[in-house]
Amino acid sequence: MVCWVFDLDDTVYPEWDYLISGITHLIKLLDVEAIDPFTLARNKSSWMEDLVKICGNKVDLKFVQEVYRCHSPNINLRHNMDLLISDLTPIGDLYFITDGDHIRQIKKASRLGLLGYPILTGKSFREESKLHGNRFKFLNEQDYTSFVYVADNPRKDFFWPNKLGWVSVQLRGLDSPIHSYEDETLPDNFMPQQICNTVEELRELLLRIYVA
Repeated sequence: MVCWVFDLDDTVYPEWDYLISGITHLIKLLDVEAIDPFTLARNKSSWMEDLVKICGNKVDLKFVQEVYRCHSPNINLRHNMDLLISDLTPIGDLYFITDGDHIRQIKKASRLGLLGYPILTGKSFREESKLHGNRFKFLNEQDYTSFVYVADNPRKDFFWPNKLGWVSVQLRGLDSPIHSYEDETLPDNFMPQQICNTVEELRELLLRIYVA
């Protein structure tokens, strides 16, 4: 049986949509709807501080962070991702490995209809980043014949799957103001074995290998 493992952010859904969702929620809550959320979002590293200043410091940064973290996001799966999942689950078990705040990631998974699958956040494994490898090593000890990992970010996603001998696939296709797929100079062991630009291309690749 195959162990399918997927990243969450910018793999099964666009993270840009989550950012816009959180900013839109805050703008409405703080009654500053004249602000364009897309303009504010382009400053990904400082938009929270910018919003506090726009509000005349009537709220503090901690408040903005907590509301953003706990809001119920308006996000959706990438086109045809639901079909891919339904095709893969009869021939294997599906897991999601995701970095970031536990509550925030679980809320994302809930909105995306993924809570029926194990969501491995760093909190349960005492690690902040996938580069620590604990979640990959945990799955690698389970009784599967093959392991396939699908993600988007070579800087942190593929090192451990490659080290453990898994099939590693990069799913691209979500360029946004906060994310691009410009080629980076990274060691070979950080790079995916396969690259797909659409969910349809990924589906064709995985089903050709594991169903043919």
